[in-house]
Order: sequence, then structure tokens, then C-alpha cells
Amino acid sequence: MGIKTKPKKQRKKRATLAEQEQIIKYVYTMLIQSFTYSDIVRNCYEKFNCSARNTDNYLAKARAKIREEVEKNIENEYAEAVRQMKEDLRSCLDNRDMRAATAIRRELHEVLGLKKYNLNISGGLDITLSPEERQRKIAEYERKREKK
Repeated sequence: MGIKTKPKKQRKKRATLAEQEQIIKYVYTMLIQSFTYSDIVRNCYEKFNCSARNTDNYLAKARAKIREEVEKNIENEYAEAVRQMKEDLRSCLDNRDMRAATAIRRELHEVLGLKKYNLNISGGLDITLSPEERQRKIAEYERKREKK
């Protein structure tokens, strides 16, 4: 009689890169369709035999993919808005509509972050500051005020 040993546990076969991409796409579509976390885990287990831990990894990758797409869309929308504003500005200048051109230019500067704010510092000096400088000066002023 030989020594009896426990049967070896069979390891699950790891997913190939193509299978991983397929699972990520599947999870991505479920996220877009507003499936709950438990539904996603259950469906991945039933369809691909994935553990909850693996499904969490696929969820993270699918969420990152969604985030990238949203950021690309925002960048595209921003570029389109700037292009449209520049086109409107050119049209107003061609038609010599200076009032509208000035309004569009102000709006364009605000969108591009070029707008400056006037802050009257004690002593009557009118200094033009960028938004970051303005916040820093206000915080500095408040700190000095609290010390007194």
C-alpha cells in the first residue's frame, strides 16, 4: 500500500490578454448600463468564471477607460468652444460690431483663464492680479488680520 496524498487542487486557467480585454469590455458595457456591483460580479462569475477579486481589477480598468473617454470628450468640447468663439470674434470684427467683439473677447479670456481681477489693497493702490495671486493675497491679508 502506498502513501495516500491529497489530490492536488486544480488551479484555474488564467485569462489570456484577449480574454481580459473581452472581460473589460463586458464590464465596461455593464457599467454604462448602470448595473450594480453585485450584478457585475455575478455575471462575470457566470460568464467567465472570474472571482470577485479579479472582477474588481477588471472594474478598475473599465472605470479608467470611462474616465479617459470623458476627459477626451471634455478636451474636444473645450477646443470646439474656443474655436467657435474665435470665429464669432472674427465675424464681429469684420462687421465692425465692437460691442459684441468686446463681449466675446472678455468671455474668451475668461474661458482661457486669462482674465485678471482687480483687487484694491489698502492704501488705494489698484493692482491687477491673476486669480491665483488674488487668492494668495487674500489668504495673506486674512492671516495678518487674525494675528492682530
